[in-house]
Amino acid sequence: MKSNNSNSEKDRPRGLKIYRTISEDENHISRVAEVDANGYYSYSDYYRWFSSDKLELIRGKVFAKSPAPSLTHQRWCGFLYVKLCDFLSATQYEVFINPFDVRIPDRSSSDVEIFTVVQPDICVVFDQAKLDEKGCVGTPDVVIEVLSAGNNWRELIDKYKVYEEAGVL
Repeated sequence: MKSNNSNSEKDRPRGLKIYRTISEDENHISRVAEVDANGYYSYSDYYRWFSSDKLELIRGKVFAKSPAPSLTHQRWCGFLYVKLCDFLSATQYEVFINPFDVRIPDRSSSDVEIFTVVQPDICVVFDQAKLDEKGCVGTPDVVIEVLSAGNNWRELIDKYKVYEEAGVL
């Protein structure tokens, strides 16, 4: 599935393959095991995958999320979500809970040029213009990740760096 993608060599991490965007008439990926771990993917690819696995893209690399969160994790997420919704109910701010795609663009908000898609446990968006039917395009104003024993530490470190660089609180 290699292509003559318009992304220039200097814009992508060294040594990563660029994969052409999957067209709607092609076979779709249905399991994370079908994804080339050395590939470099965009949101356009991610959006067309029909996977029961929970996935995120961080700088074009695929990360499989942990299996179902623990009971304690779910309780904390639910508690924080309800409290934030109550607190912000008189505002136009919106609170979202996982699964909810947050697409963090580098330069363009085009699906084929977004290489980071995360699903924070909870996020708050002040600017309604960032929201569309697929989730959030741009940086949420507040992100909450509830840590638990099942979290992949490499993923958390990478996500933290992405959030920090994007200006998330």
